[in-house]
Amino acid sequence: MQIGGQALPGGVMIRTPDAWAVAIRKPDGTIHRERHVIETGVALPLVRGPAMISSALRIGVRALRVAVRETTGVEPAARQLAVTFGAAGVAILAIFIVAPGVLIGGHGITGAFIEAVIRLAMLVAYLFVISRSAQTRQVLRYHGAEHKVIAAYERGGTIPMRSQAALVSPIHMRCGTTFIALFVIVCGVVFAVVPRTPLWIGALARVALTPVVVALAYEVMRGAARESRAVWARAVSWPGRALQHITTREPDGDELDVAIAALDSLLA
Repeated sequence: MQIGGQALPGGVMIRTPDAWAVAIRKPDGTIHRERHVIETGVALPLVRGPAMISSALRIGVRALRVAVRETTGVEPAARQLAVTFGAAGVAILAIFIVAPGVLIGGHGITGAFIEAVIRLAMLVAYLFVISRSAQTRQVLRYHGAEHKVIAAYERGGTIPMRSQAALVSPIHMRCGTTFIALFVIVCGVVFAVVPRTPLWIGALARVALTPVVVALAYEVMRGAARESRAVWARAVSWPGRALQHITTREPDGDELDVAIAALDSLLA
């Protein structure tokens, strides 16, 4: 059974292909839990990648609404979050996908290499900057707690105690950070054969090929997770595992308890 998760403000969401559960630390110190069923997804190769990412985004938004409701007492409207995430998606496409390819100049292998390096540098810089705030560091500790609890469960086959989860590394093969790193790498390969001029063709081509990049990156990550001890799997997942040193932090006991509560609810 494949288990994944997501860190949230004040808590953790953990999911399997069939269900997801969220646990949030409320201001009074208690832990709010809830569990939801997931409809069966698409299983076809190359199609399942975009479908899984779309599903993960929808579940992530629902889990975020729960987190905000339980930590602040006010649940944001679904439309409000949809507008916010939609605007963020457009900004990502414009700045992260399109801009490095159509604004740098250069052609052939040199241009493709520069484009890939710029996109990677933008990713690292962005992750480093957002990881500096105190609020984000708490979310990153929950990210580390989620990884530790899932890894301890996968190792022992039972819901771990806090002391057992604390001994496990916060770096995990199936982290979303690994997917993002693979996405950037695959962008470099796929966009190497896409024209940069005229600007409108280069921009449209990169936007149109983004689902293809998502599909390929997902299949690579899926294969690497399945054969995690293989040399090739360790090699292709290394950039993502390296970036997890930015996107995770060592959790404390309270944060591990929240992640354990999410896993317990999920498997109940």
